[in-house]
Amino acid sequence: MASVQMSSAAALLVLAIASIAGTSVAQDDQTPVVRIGRLGSVMGTMGETAWTGRPIYKFFNVKYAEAPVGRNRFLRPRSVRPWTGVMNATVPGRACPQRRTLSQDDPDAEDCLTLSIYSNNLTANRPVMLYVHGGAFVVGSAERFGPEYLLEKDIVLVVIQYRLGTLGFLSTGTKSIPGNAAMYDVLESLEWVSRHIRSFGGNPEDVTIFGESAGGHAVSAMLHSPRVREGLFKRAIIQSGTLFMPWVICQDPTEGAYEMASIIGCNMTTPAEIDRCLKNASVRDLVLAQDQHKRNEFSSPGYPKVAGACITVGGAYGNQSFMPVHPRESTYFRDVEIIFGMNSQEGLIFFNEYFRYALDSQPIEFDSHWDSLEFLKTVNIKFGSGAFVDAVVGYELLSKATWEEMDRANFSEIVPLFIDVAGNLALKYGSVEEANRFARALPGQVYLYNFDYVGPPSPVTPGFPYDFPNTVGHGDELKFLFPMSNVLNEEHTQMAKIMVDLWTSFAITGKPQADNVMPWPTVSNDLVVNIQGLGSVMGTMGKTAWTGRPIYQFFNIKYAEAPVGEQRFRAPISVRPWTGVMNVTAPGRGCPQRRTVSQDDPNAEDCLTLSVYSNDLTANRPVMLYVHGGAFVAGSAERFGPEYLLEKDIVLVVIQYRLGTLGFLSTGTEAIPGNAAMYDVLESLEWVSRHIRSFGGNPEDVTIFGESAGGHAVSA
Repeated sequence: MASVQMSSAAALLVLAIASIAGTSVAQDDQTPVVRIGRLGSVMGTMGETAWTGRPIYKFFNVKYAEAPVGRNRFLRPRSVRPWTGVMNATVPGRACPQRRTLSQDDPDAEDCLTLSIYSNNLTANRPVMLYVHGGAFVVGSAERFGPEYLLEKDIVLVVIQYRLGTLGFLSTGTKSIPGNAAMYDVLESLEWVSRHIRSFGGNPEDVTIFGESAGGHAVSAMLHSPRVREGLFKRAIIQSGTLFMPWVICQDPTEGAYEMASIIGCNMTTPAEIDRCLKNASVRDLVLAQDQHKRNEFSSPGYPKVAGACITVGGAYGNQSFMPVHPRESTYFRDVEIIFGMNSQEGLIFFNEYFRYALDSQPIEFDSHWDSLEFLKTVNIKFGSGAFVDAVVGYELLSKATWEEMDRANFSEIVPLFIDVAGNLALKYGSVEEANRFARALPGQVYLYNFDYVGPPSPVTPGFPYDFPNTVGHGDELKFLFPMSNVLNEEHTQMAKIMVDLWTSFAITGKPQADNVMPWPTVSNDLVVNIQGLGSVMGTMGKTAWTGRPIYQFFNIKYAEAPVGEQRFRAPISVRPWTGVMNVTAPGRGCPQRRTVSQDDPNAEDCLTLSVYSNDLTANRPVMLYVHGGAFVAGSAERFGPEYLLEKDIVLVVIQYRLGTLGFLSTGTEAIPGNAAMYDVLESLEWVSRHIRSFGGNPEDVTIFGESAGGHAVSA
């Protein structure tokens, strides 16, 4: 296997008293009490890990900020004040207001800015992992994300809550309701961890912030915001999230806020009057208004500008706002190690949102394939592809549906097409873009993954009414990091252990590693692949033509020694191993032909090379080997790039072979027997058989193809 480089049980203390940095800890068998510096004391409870039964000290929903109510509604949070007595943190507390909590008559509903802390050593100094839950910025709570898997490793886990929907994101463009309150909640939780996590055995200088979906967007926001001070976290993991998703950044927050104010029944006379009404509105009215606003936007023509659940750029505080400019316009890159990632069928949850809100969960009866084309164009617009829609639609059709399927125009049959489009536009393109931007700025510090392990049905995946086999949907990786509602069998448990190893090793060392998992390469513009038994090659990055998928490019790698001297006109000799790193970042020379004879190149015949293109160096994908044409007298690998074919999951190899007299001359003797070029092609196939695994290719699944003279060679 090629390596890729780019530039048990613990003893429970029944009774103990310890002192760390002025913090006292008292603990008994079930109700540990921790004194948090000058804040106060909290009483927790005990649990144990899922696989080895390690003890876990659990402290649920510890307040990190005061209740954001009254004049402080919609504003950044105020740090929690010290309390007297012992705060009971033995059971999960309230979630922040959302649709599912409206039936609860709770006068303190907005007092929800809390975090849950899990540790198995209150006197240690361990890396901290702070998790931000997802839920489209409108649902979610800390309660669902327990520590029973991650605390198998020596980390401290913190799971936070933040304001949701209108309470967390509404912006009228004024200083009274400026937007991004929820992002300041996340920031305040990080500050709390920095001040107090030592009380729970955590190291405040070794924090990894991670989140999924909307939680991933929040992590992305922490990376980009100048309001987040340096040193609050050392590493970040963004799971299926990015600020580069179209809907995450508000398109017109004030207009949406005013629509919601109107739905509530506010007097719309002046901005001050609107702000006053929203400050005094009931939680129920605010939540339901945002839900109605969302339905209106999804049902209307054009891109849905949903407010009250997105991040505001700029605003009343200008350069001092949370996000002064869009991240695409920023040249600031926080110097941390980062994992970006996504799941295979991300589009399922996103298309389901459109299906529910815009189509009222009813399929469309297409009268003809033209109707289905128009609907596909609408899906593109709804998920953010406003430009070049016709071209994008054409590509999607040609690559993801057959002509027969399009002609039948059956909604349920072509739903997978709509789901893929929604996932690419709503998430994947943006995630890859952000990962590449950070990789260019921070070479060797960025990792990228695509999760496609099929496990048990996920509680996150919606109850979509159409079959979608082998689904690995949005959030499906979470059940391998947290003990959600699924019961994992032995095979799935092994995957969970791998995921825990990868995530916690990254938090501990900065490198994601797990037993029996090959080294995970970083993303970089320059990358080095070690070809086992030969040597190393340095390639470069490119991207596909239509969707911008990253391409690892290695131009003109030698597969045979230069056929010179006694070897001219004869079968090639396999390339010998080399030392150092072969630079294959740019196209090399073509084999001698009429257009090159004017070049004075003493090494002209050293041209037996091949170019390799892949978008996953650790996969096991089918290989396509192309032999160029040119009447056996002209041509080179340089002209045949990967930008179209690498839209699909294959590895492309484009070879060169001797041309004209050097490749085909025959005097009928052993010295010049003929067909040297055909032996070149054969040698290139042998090279692929021996080495293509180094580039993510399957040597047992090779297709050779060629055009014109290249077709003759394939026939030969």
